Amino acid sequence: MLSDKQVAISGSSSYDWNVDDEVILNTFILGSPGAVLGTHMDDGSEVPEKYINRRYAVNKWYRKSIEWQPVWLNSQLGNMQSAPRLNCWGRTENIDGKDQITAIVLKGKKDNTLKELDAFEWEGRWAVVSQTSNGIFEARQLAVIPFDAGFISIKLPSAPEKIEKVNNQELVLTRKWDWKNGILTIRIDEKELNQTAGFIIIM
Repeated sequence: MLSDKQVAISGSSSYDWNVDDEVILNTFILGSPGAVLGTHMDDGSEVPEKYINRRYAVNKWYRKSIEWQPVWLNSQLGNMQSAPRLNCWGRTENIDGKDQITAIVLKGKKDNTLKELDAFEWEGRWAVVSQTSNGIFEARQLAVIPFDAGFISIKLPSAPEKIEKVNNQELVLTRKWDWKNGILTIRIDEKELNQTAGFIIIM
């Protein structure tokens, strides 16, 4: 309701590290993240690095613009009898008179009837966020954030110049990606997931 009213929206903090991933995944569409979380886990142990990395990612790469529209894709809005169910959904912004998707969340099974998802294949949960004033497919920089082990493939107009893997402590170039027939594929395993905030694709 507020997305076209020039009002900045803050995502929930979730209050619980154990369910924070899903909150952050959707916050990549909403905008600024909230943060009301414990300094330790419920059992007194340190917060796992993977959770810190997700928080680092959303704070670093969320869209700063305040005027946008949701695109619901295969999510369900809910009604007076049932709660909303977010699956794949995104954010559009009007750029040069045209609505362009600037952030998208991918999860669950792909709906092949949706043209907005034609450019993607994936396994696991992912967020893709433009880091320029352009939409995802025109941006010279993209943030790609994994939330599960798996892969993401994106149709792009040209091969990346480089891809950087980022976590809350360092940034390194990575060669763990493939480019073939106009499609970029990034894969990540469980061990790497825990040490990765996300990837920056530089075109």
